[in-house]
Amino acid sequence: MFPVVILGPGSTRSRARSSAGLIVGVVENIAAGYVDPYVGGAPKDFAPYVLMILALMVRPYGMFGKRIIERV
Repeated sequence: MFPVVILGPGSTRSRARSSAGLIVGVVENIAAGYVDPYVGGAPKDFAPYVLMILALMVRPYGMFGKRIIERV
């Protein structure tokens, strides 16, 4: 749940929140299906957090967030 809230723009837009939840679910299932037989353990549990860290490194405002420019 936490990576979905971080990747989507919080609880403000339901379409973005649903898209982020779908992306996290797909990543979990891919990690469980393809990575788990080679690595063992539980990559399904930490894959959403790795995705969250990578997405925030590329887009610090979230996947669907807008960059806010504040003029002083």
